[in-house]
Amino acid sequence: LDATGSDAPNHCRGLPVTAPRHTGIVLAALDCIPSRRYLDQRCVSLHLPLFESGTLGTKGHVQVVLPGWTESYNSQFDDDSGGAGDGAPGAGSIPYCTLKSFPSLPVHCIEWAREKFASQFTLKPKILSQLIASSSAHGPDRLIQLASDLLCSSTGSVTNAVQMNESEKSAQTTWLRSQLTRSVARFMASRPTDWIGCVRLGRDKFERYFNHKPTFEPI
Repeated sequence: LDATGSDAPNHCRGLPVTAPRHTGIVLAALDCIPSRRYLDQRCVSLHLPLFESGTLGTKGHVQVVLPGWTESYNSQFDDDSGGAGDGAPGAGSIPYCTLKSFPSLPVHCIEWAREKFASQFTLKPKILSQLIASSSAHGPDRLIQLASDLLCSSTGSVTNAVQMNESEKSAQTTWLRSQLTRSVARFMASRPTDWIGCVRLGRDKFERYFNHKPTFEPI
């Protein structure tokens, strides 16, 4: 697509890739909005269809651009402020893959920590609280055990069942299947039930996020 022009992003210059008109399709997964804009301009000028996979999750994960049929990528505003938004539409958005695997700026780290805190201490507890409140007759301990049984029944694992007759267990398991998604059941079954379990969970999370997860070794 001839990325040698002066209008190309710095990291795209000196990488000549040419394509004749009306040939093939361009598949892109760029984590840099200026590069997406430039690639879109080249595809428009060469009349090439573009499939942009994107990295902004629910804000528009995939866009298909067909010459003469759909709008181009540049037809819509896409913020490239890197999280330092100025109030414009879309400002403050950071690609999720950047937050998850390659945070390089202070604002990335702050947003990553905020997302993790909201997930662990707001979103998931809220879902579980609503579930337990709607099933007070079963009790939280019974629900936790049933969630564990539900997960283990599909993986062949063995678990210690709460003492109950088979008809009661079958009825509650059927109810639980209608209420729980697999991810919520996994979360419920893995929650600690005492102080030692909370400390152990916190330690495991620390190891996961700050020891095993980082991509780069410390300098």
